[in-house]
Amino acid sequence: MPRGPKNAGGAVERRYEHKIPSRDEILAAMEKAGQPLTLEALAPGFGIRTEQHRRALEARMRAMVRDGQLLRNRADEFCLTRHLDVIPGKVLAHRDGFGFLRPDDGSDDLYLSAREMQVLWDGDRVAVRANDTPRGREGKVVEILARGKTRIVGTLRRERGIDHVRESGESRTDVLIAARY
Repeated sequence: MPRGPKNAGGAVERRYEHKIPSRDEILAAMEKAGQPLTLEALAPGFGIRTEQHRRALEARMRAMVRDGQLLRNRADEFCLTRHLDVIPGKVLAHRDGFGFLRPDDGSDDLYLSAREMQVLWDGDRVAVRANDTPRGREGKVVEILARGKTRIVGTLRRERGIDHVRESGESRTDVLIAARY
């Protein structure tokens, strides 16, 4: 049973041996550094020395990536999205294959072509780079932040030696199944 003082709402407050830095503290430290940082480069500045504490910081930073505050690049460094000229938001898929990005900041939706949508699901959280075209603003996916679906229900089919699942419901999406050798 958790022990500790009760807060104003009557809930027991948990006290941790090592404080995990807040999102604002992480953003401020990264802003001060002025460049992308690995978890290993960021942790000592917060006094993080144990593996358990490091895992807790990594979990917080993964949540910040999911929420579009940070991106993790191929070098395993965390980058501030506001310095990368990307727009985080939620994917809204259309049954005709194209889609839209609903930005987190409440600005106008961006069009996502069928080509961009090939790797996306309805409800995915992504970061896109906006391009102005004669048809309006279009988004190009930079990073998939979090998947909107982790399971699908449908019918397994085999056509010309290729297995795929046809999703049930309105979207009727086909998902290729990788062959195992």
